[in-house]
Order: sequence, then C-alpha cells, then structure tokens
Amino acid sequence: MEDTLYSNDGIIEVPRNVHFPNTTAKLVWRNGTIENRNTLVNSFINSANIIEVSDISDFPTPVSGVITLEENTTYKIYGSVDLGVNKLFINSQGSALIGTYRNRDVLKYSGTNELLEIDNVSFGILNLCLKATDLAGKILTANNYTLDNSDYNYGRTEVLDITNCEIRNTTNLWTITGFELVDIANTLIWYISGGTSAGCEFRSIRHLEITSCEVYNWYEEGTSPASNHSLLNQLEIIDNIDATVPVNPTPIGNGVVNINSSIIHPEITQDGLKISPLSTTGFGTLASNTFVDTNLTTGVLANFDYDVQNTYIIQANQGISNGNAKGTMTLTGNSVKLDNSVTNPIVFAEASTVGGGGFTSPIVFPIATRVGTSVANCSFTYNSKIDANFFVTVNATVEQSGNAFITLRLRANGTAITSSVGKVEIKSGVATSVSFSVIGQATLGDVFDIEVESSTNTDVLVSELSLNGYQF
Repeated sequence: MEDTLYSNDGIIEVPRNVHFPNTTAKLVWRNGTIENRNTLVNSFINSANIIEVSDISDFPTPVSGVITLEENTTYKIYGSVDLGVNKLFINSQGSALIGTYRNRDVLKYSGTNELLEIDNVSFGILNLCLKATDLAGKILTANNYTLDNSDYNYGRTEVLDITNCEIRNTTNLWTITGFELVDIANTLIWYISGGTSAGCEFRSIRHLEITSCEVYNWYEEGTSPASNHSLLNQLEIIDNIDATVPVNPTPIGNGVVNINSSIIHPEITQDGLKISPLSTTGFGTLASNTFVDTNLTTGVLANFDYDVQNTYIIQANQGISNGNAKGTMTLTGNSVKLDNSVTNPIVFAEASTVGGGGFTSPIVFPIATRVGTSVANCSFTYNSKIDANFFVTVNATVEQSGNAFITLRLRANGTAITSSVGKVEIKSGVATSVSFSVIGQATLGDVFDIEVESSTNTDVLVSELSLNGYQF
C-alpha cells in the first residue's frame, strides 16, 4: 500500500507516509506527466521548512490582525492569496516569500497598516505580486538599525531582497530604514494611485542597489493619468536618521547608493527621483537609467541639488544631466586696472585692483555646478568628492601703457599651472586679445584662479574676460 499510487479522475493521490511525511499531496496528471500540486504541501529540506500557500489559512494563525511568520521557513505562494486586514510580521531569521510567476502569484492586503513589517532580520521576496488597496495601507515597512551600536555602524547587519516582483494596483509603497544591503532588482512598480503616505522611500541604508526596475504608470489602472494619478514621489531617499542618541551627534547617512539600468517615468506632479538635502551618501552612482517626461507637468524627473549631493557619479542617464562639474566666470566693461606696479605677478581679484575697490562691474558666474564661487577672489573651488579631469579655456582683452608682454596663468591652490599660459605682446598700449586652455585634475576643495603678469611691472587693464571650465 505504501508504494502504490491511487488514480481517481485524473488526480493521483500519494499516501502521506510515502513521499510527504507532513501531509497528503494531490498531483494533477496531464499529458502523461505530473504537472501541478493543487493542495498544501509541507516539507523540511536542509534545516528549512517549506510551506505552500494557496489560502490565508496556510499561514500561521493571525493574532489581533497580525500573522507572524516562522523562522527558517519559506512560504511558497500559489495563485492569489487574500490576507484581508491581516498583515505579515517578520522578526525571526530565515523566512522568505516566493512565488513562481509574479503576474499570477499575489499577496493582497486591504488593511490600514502595512502588508509586510520587517523588524531587524534578513528577508527575501521573489516572484510575487504585492497589493495594498486601502488608501491608508502600505506595502512594506522595514527597519534594521540600533542607535546605541555605533561601533558596528549602528547595527545595520541585515539584508532585504526584492527580486522579480510586481507592485501593482496599490496605494502607498514602503519606507525602508537601515540594513546592510537593500537589493531591489527586476521589479515592476506600476499602477499606483490614491496614496498619501509614501512612495518608494529609503533611509540611511549602508548599501542600496536598485537595478533593472521599471517605475511608471502611477495612476489607477484602466484610466488616463490625469484622472487618479498618485501624488507621491516615486523613488525617494529621505533625510538621515538622527543619531544624536546616545553617543554620536552625526546623523546616520547612506553608505553606498547604486541606481542603474532602470526606467523611471513620473507623470503630472510626481518627482521621479528625489534626494532630500538632509540625506548624505558616501558613494553614489546613477547610471544608464532612462528618465521619461511624457505627461509630466509640475513634477520633475530628478529633484536634488547636484552640489549638495556631491558624492554621486551621474552619467549616461536619458533625461537628466550628467553630474560633471562646470563653471563660467565673466567680466565685462571694466576700466579699473590691476595693481601690477606693486605686486607682479598679481592674482586677478577685487583686492588686487588699484585702490583695492574692485572692478567697474563685479565678476559674475552664470554657470556653476559642483563648484563653489567667490566674487571677491574671482575663483572657483571644486566641490565634488569624485576626483576629476577638467578642461578650461580663458579669453581676455588686456592692455597697459607702453610696450610689454602680458602673461595670464591659471593657478591651482595658489600655484601657477605651468602648462596653462596665455602670453601676448602689447605695443603702444593697444588693447590685445589673449587666450589659452589647460587640461588638469581636481580634487575636492581645490581652488582655481588666474594671475596676471606684466614684463615691465606696469598696471594692467583686463577689460573683458571669460573663463569656461568643464569636467570630463
């Protein structure tokens, strides 16, 4: 009897003491093969429980609306499972939720809290569709940090994986705080509407990876974008954790952020990617993403300050500018000379003018990205934590009384860059144009300005000047 399979109307029944010690399994026989299990199967493999779920009753019993997942247990979801107002709570190691096909295997939550709450443990979600339908509901809240454990980076030691999933027909998304690694890959986040709480929020994560995801169609499915679009920001890195308690006054920031190869499509009022100015990141990369602005009105593709977020490499993204440092400095209509008769060569600055009162019109900086500027010192300060190569061109009109050679040099931190020299001969005091260019390198905090030298120690008039610099 123990080795006999019983057939009844196309269903093969396997006695529970033959292959599945914990329950009876029913297998569908189709086209000469066993194709599909259609009832719960519990098994124990390599110290891990595997529980198949096709109904809420297959989960542990809810207590006051909370289903606490068991440790070292993988829950395999088959079909659409309605949790009602019962949320899943994860506070034991080794549990996971997986499906086989994200367009079919669904966890649906209609409560006002979150579908998933993850508390200081590692957790994985694979091949599932997640839905939270109440206006106050939310897909996920996850926390992994300990403020009094600064010795080990505030206890951020756990891993959260969301892979090959679909977030669809839901309202609010998630707030994820802390963790050693948050890895979101190949996941669709679409048809989001009605929420007022949070889009995809991330906070103070040691390593954040978002790869090959699609974030778009944030409005009610089956309607036009204008009819019920979400008012939430799509991807958002929010302000740092306040770490003033108990030992470290410095807020806990993000360690590494890498967002790549994804499609981000905000519409109407949504911001595609927002980074709070109160958020800091040690090393960041935004690369090879496609930002789409179709139907975008008052929202923006990327809402962050390139100068504040000066640790990010931002390259090769469709729709947003590369994060290269660049700057333009101009002086026009000047009639005040530099005081070369006292100091020669002399730095090109307001205090270096005859009488020290500055130029006829002040220096202006019409372009300044990832550079600090000083009107008084007529200088740029490189403001990026990413070492860079740069290209600079300088054009000026110079003159002085009598005949002489006038030389202009670009300086780095008070020292002339010997390869960057523009030299012109003045005859009979006639104004003459001079230009030169330079390729160099810059590190955070490097200061660049110009010095002017007269071969006869005579005051020099720089009546027109433009400097254009660009990181490459």
